[in-house]
Amino acid sequence: MDQYHVLHPIGEGSFGKVYKGRKKGSGQIVALKFITKRGKTEKELNNLRQEIEILKGLYHENIILLLDSFETSHEFCVVTEFAQGELFEILEDDRNLPEAEVRKIAQQLVHALYYLHSHRIIHRDMKPQNILISANGIVKLCDFGFARSMSTNTIVLTSIKGTPLYMAPELVQELPYNHTVDLWSLGVIIYELFVGTPPFYTNSIYTLIHLIVKDPVKFPDNMSPEFKSFLQGLLNKTPSERLSWPELLQHPFVRETDQEKKDRKLRTEFYNQWAASVHHSGGKQLKAEIFEIEELPNPGQADKAKGAGADKAFVNDKHLPNFDFDNYPTVAADDDGMNSPRIVDEQWQKFEKQSQDEMGATNLRHESQLLDRIIGVFQMTPQELKQKDKKSALQVGLKVLANILTKGTSEDQNQDITKSSSLPTLLIQMLKNLMKSDIKMPELLSDLVKNVALLGKSNFNKQIGIETIVMKVFIPLIPILIKDSSSPQLQISALKSLGIFASQASIIPIRMQNFYKDLIDQRLIADICQIVQSVGQVATPLQKVAVQVLSVIINPIYGDTYSFPWKRGPHDNLNEYLEALPSFDQVRQVAFQHLAEFDFLQKLVMVFNSEDENQHVVTKVAVLRIITQLLRLKKETSDTVADMIINHNQTMQYLNNSIFNSKDGLIQACSIQIYGLLQKFLMTIKKDPIVVLRLDHAKIVDLFEKNVGASGESLVAVTACGVLSDILSLENQASFIIQQKLSQVNSLSLLQQLLDVNKNKSDIKKIDGTNFGVPYVGYYDQPLSLLQKLLVKWQVDQKMNNAAKDKKNDLMSSINTINIGDTVMNFLLNLTSKTDLSPRGFIAMMNFIHDMVANDQKPFMQKMFKNCLKLKCSLMRDDQLLAVQEWPQFAGGGQAASSMITTQILRIFNIPFNNPIYDKDVDQISNDLAKADIIYLTLNSLKYVSKENISIAVTLISRLVFNAESSKVFAQQFVQGGGLANIAKYKLLAEDNSSALIVDTLSLISQLARISKDFYENIHQANIYNDLKALIYHKDASIRAKVCNLIGNLCRHTGFFYEKLLKHGLISAAIECCRDSDRNTRKFACFAVGNAGFHNDVLYEHLKPCVPLLVDLLKDPEEKTRANAAGALGNFVRNSNALCKDLIKHGALRQLLDVVGTDKGPSQSPRRIALFSIGNLCVYKECRVEFEKMGIRAIIDPYTQQATSNDPQVIKYAARIIQKLNMDQPQ
Repeated sequence: MDQYHVLHPIGEGSFGKVYKGRKKGSGQIVALKFITKRGKTEKELNNLRQEIEILKGLYHENIILLLDSFETSHEFCVVTEFAQGELFEILEDDRNLPEAEVRKIAQQLVHALYYLHSHRIIHRDMKPQNILISANGIVKLCDFGFARSMSTNTIVLTSIKGTPLYMAPELVQELPYNHTVDLWSLGVIIYELFVGTPPFYTNSIYTLIHLIVKDPVKFPDNMSPEFKSFLQGLLNKTPSERLSWPELLQHPFVRETDQEKKDRKLRTEFYNQWAASVHHSGGKQLKAEIFEIEELPNPGQADKAKGAGADKAFVNDKHLPNFDFDNYPTVAADDDGMNSPRIVDEQWQKFEKQSQDEMGATNLRHESQLLDRIIGVFQMTPQELKQKDKKSALQVGLKVLANILTKGTSEDQNQDITKSSSLPTLLIQMLKNLMKSDIKMPELLSDLVKNVALLGKSNFNKQIGIETIVMKVFIPLIPILIKDSSSPQLQISALKSLGIFASQASIIPIRMQNFYKDLIDQRLIADICQIVQSVGQVATPLQKVAVQVLSVIINPIYGDTYSFPWKRGPHDNLNEYLEALPSFDQVRQVAFQHLAEFDFLQKLVMVFNSEDENQHVVTKVAVLRIITQLLRLKKETSDTVADMIINHNQTMQYLNNSIFNSKDGLIQACSIQIYGLLQKFLMTIKKDPIVVLRLDHAKIVDLFEKNVGASGESLVAVTACGVLSDILSLENQASFIIQQKLSQVNSLSLLQQLLDVNKNKSDIKKIDGTNFGVPYVGYYDQPLSLLQKLLVKWQVDQKMNNAAKDKKNDLMSSINTINIGDTVMNFLLNLTSKTDLSPRGFIAMMNFIHDMVANDQKPFMQKMFKNCLKLKCSLMRDDQLLAVQEWPQFAGGGQAASSMITTQILRIFNIPFNNPIYDKDVDQISNDLAKADIIYLTLNSLKYVSKENISIAVTLISRLVFNAESSKVFAQQFVQGGGLANIAKYKLLAEDNSSALIVDTLSLISQLARISKDFYENIHQANIYNDLKALIYHKDASIRAKVCNLIGNLCRHTGFFYEKLLKHGLISAAIECCRDSDRNTRKFACFAVGNAGFHNDVLYEHLKPCVPLLVDLLKDPEEKTRANAAGALGNFVRNSNALCKDLIKHGALRQLLDVVGTDKGPSQSPRRIALFSIGNLCVYKECRVEFEKMGIRAIIDPYTQQATSNDPQVIKYAARIIQKLNMDQPQ
């Protein structure tokens, strides 16, 4: 407290009194919060201390910065930045805010909460009083975290004594809870900002609790749909169903625009600089902000931290390079050739002895006297080092520093002497000075290099990256150091230090692009490759380290990766990665160019064979990872590498031996992966990989089966799946054997285990690396691909009638026996951005689901549509498809991937409408699809699907609009969603389209016209007349028929289209189709011209040429055509007698009577309609006279009688005719 002036009280928080204060010696205003110890147990106090330490490390512009903390015998004091302006005050003054202002506040609060939750901190007391807002609109969340040290019940009871207005249902009920309680509170606060009151408000606390638990939220009408959707997602009474991470960040209401992202990025950079300048640690404790949607903050569990605040790049894994320095120090005495004893004082001897064990080293990290001494010896000149006592002091100082860095830990970062910013500067400057001098002390140089690296390893911070002095001064020294062949130990130290910094650069590669540029510019990659070139029969330690460093450079392991593109929108900063990718590719390309200058495969063989697997495997794995990455280069280069490997006998020999004889799972998995990549190469050049690679595929199956489960290495099983999957694409004996083996229940159940998302899995990055941010493959890709290929193979057999008679080996029988379909559905339902599945694997899963439904697996289909329909629809939304589209092509993403995903989902939705086995399910499926806005989604998907697959989308819409139960709903959705405009936009009626696409599009428009005249204006606005004019003469008869059918439906309800059709020549074209050679075309042409005369006589004169054609069609062999022709002739006199003379002239009356008397149609439709049309004609005297001459009564009378052969309509229409004929009889 000596550092602060307490000015005056400013309020009380949930944990104590708050005062305004000022830091002595500066003008910095702070808030001082005092938390009493009274009433707290020792456990609670310890938890509170721990919480304060955690909160000290939080740096976010929307969270009040905790600057410092102190503790007295009776209270804690927490020092934070000072901010004014509670959100509560805004609510008191303004009552409510416009939606645009609410959105700005919501965006900031969402980012603040995501940051907290990413650090596993729950606020628990979100309310307007705990939200501050500055004059420039920056929101600050405060007063959080400390209640976390209490028990759950204590928190609940304490809160309810206040007001539960903002508390989630589970909190007021004293139920277990998680971070989603904050999201509920966020929803309440945002609701109140807009409406003016919380969603549940009453003076009675018990009534309030009842409302929170039971009552639905009422939303005002003036909320935008996006805002309402946002609040509905947060104010869900079921915690597991609340909108949560990472989807919340990408919700349309709070998703940032590109400009907003840029603004936030600038603010964050400014904030971090400010925070580092005012924080008690001077910025040393500044942590990287958790990547907000873009990255998975889980690069693997680091070693036990050697000081909180450091971001560890290394994991304790025998397979991965750790670049530890062994046998420290290099020299125990002066290197004067006489083993002279070191000359150091008692204090140095005490420090040296104390640093030998963990406790002593830890204590020394807080020893300021040691720091003074270390700084003193690091400031010595090369000339001073000629003195034995000076040199001895430096040696001991270096040893002590190395010991406390490697053996000690620190719980108080403020007092940790290894955090002194002067240490790396002094070390590197001394190293540089010593290298410039004529004094040769290689061992001392080695110890200096080690300490620079150890400091970097201990203090690395993702927010800061590799320190500038290391980049600018130390890295350029490494090429000189690794060429000093007089000291192999110095060379190894320099190489290991490079490996350490390369590992750190790989954690934040986009920000460390200059590091990778320096590797090329300073020829460090060339130098490493030169060391590899020097390998003899047995690799030296230096050469092994060189291989390890090269593997880390071109196949990084430790960095975070962007989350896969599932259930989220596009990444905020993936473009940065894509822009940086060429520089990373260049690093790999340069490495290959240098390696290609010599027989690098032979050298790698020697390195690989130099390591005894029973003792170490890190170098063997490094060799395999280098080869894997070379096979991932751009196609031309990777093809060259693949060809080199296949023709290099010794490489193929150790790969084969590693697969089948190695006892190390990762070595096996890496080798299998390489074989898989070689296999893909051979398949692209149409060579049989079984013949060329001579791989024992049966043993690969055995490896797959042995490595599923707790006792095996799942990466072996996963990579084996990839190899077996590709073999199944071939038509050979190996493919058949694999199919038979894996189709059995036992083998298939193992594959099922690999797809269990609840089981622990190995990290495939150990093989393929992070690729600097976007992995090549996902863990589940290859198992799903294998499952899908098995099903494809089974389908081929079914079509060729080669299905195995033995049910035990029948794939579909096995699938249903173990319910692997349910496993795939469960996998899909649990899919998140953290699921290790690339778009390539996702497409394989969609293909499997499609093929299951297409192969009449009705129970699977019913479950899939019931459980996954909504999810599948969500996968067709713009945010999801754009996320896939931006995902790089090499990793399975891109435009082709979003197109394939969309297409396959549409195919799945189409199947029930095309397969009679699903007839009883169609209505329910249609209703569910309607609720999921499938029409809007499908229309939107047109921009993603390829031209050749666009018909699949149109077919689905057409089937839905044709479905009798819900056709009107779908028709309205189609029109309101701008579906008709898409016809022109995507040229759906272009002549060169497939007949299926044209027919479905015509059918869709025709159905709209048939359903309601309300759609006429929309159809007219679509302006398809010219398309119809071209299509009515199409060579495909089915298209001509559909155009005629459409014209008929356009004339169905009103005469709206009469003159429009006439103007575009479609009436004359329809008339011409009445003489078409295709009977369906003739049938619908009759329908078209008939309706063209139904509503008025505007077109009668233009329909006159059609009369003789219709008369001839009354004798057409097609019953429906005869009926349509009869109906058309009746319509031609429905509105006037303008065509009576033509009808009489061309024998229409006689032919209609012949239809009545002689038509043999089983449905009586031609007779019935002919009778109706004759009745229309009988309205006019001239026609009645002609009919009487023909003896009409004798023909009609029999049909007026009740008889089993006469249907009621026939009798009715016949009686109508007699009635009209009698009009001429005297009354």
